[in-house]
Amino acid sequence: MPTPKQLYPYAARSEIDLRAELDSMFHGGPFEIPKARKAVLRRMRRDTDGSLILAPSVDDLTQEPDMDTYDPFSLGERYLWDEELIDVRKVTVRSTEAGLADRDKFLSAGILNTQTVLFFLEWNVEPTYYDRIVEIALDANGNAVTPYRRRRIYRAQSVVDYRSDTGRVEFWGIFCSEKDAVLIEDDYLKK
Repeated sequence: MPTPKQLYPYAARSEIDLRAELDSMFHGGPFEIPKARKAVLRRMRRDTDGSLILAPSVDDLTQEPDMDTYDPFSLGERYLWDEELIDVRKVTVRSTEAGLADRDKFLSAGILNTQTVLFFLEWNVEPTYYDRIVEIALDANGNAVTPYRRRRIYRAQSVVDYRSDTGRVEFWGIFCSEKDAVLIEDDYLKK
């Protein structure tokens, strides 16, 4: 059986370097303006076995966080987490009949049209399904407002590693539902 190199001998040399293209789109270049925005990746902590670490406020019986008492370590999440500042490209996808964007749901009262939000991340971020994307407030020029203020917390519905023909991860996509996003009201009340 022929190898992929025998079938496509020039594929590796003629293929577009998507990492370089994404880097140029995110951070700009001689002929392109930067299109990335700052966000926070809330990465769930894992122990040495790779299992998620439960927050101290999680009830032993229900395995849910206690919402009646304030837990400064988990902020209502089920697991402990760490946050890091990353660059993302946010795209809102209107419901269509194509792929993961099919979000029209028939209800007795009519049709519910739920937006899908897609976040593109650089290849070296390596998110997981349990991580969260935290959208932060931006000024009129697209710069992050300091001190950082959280606006929305998105929970992943799907995490996709987009790979080249050779199998190298080029970038990541995180699909989220707008209706599942946690809106931080305090940010809007301050304005």
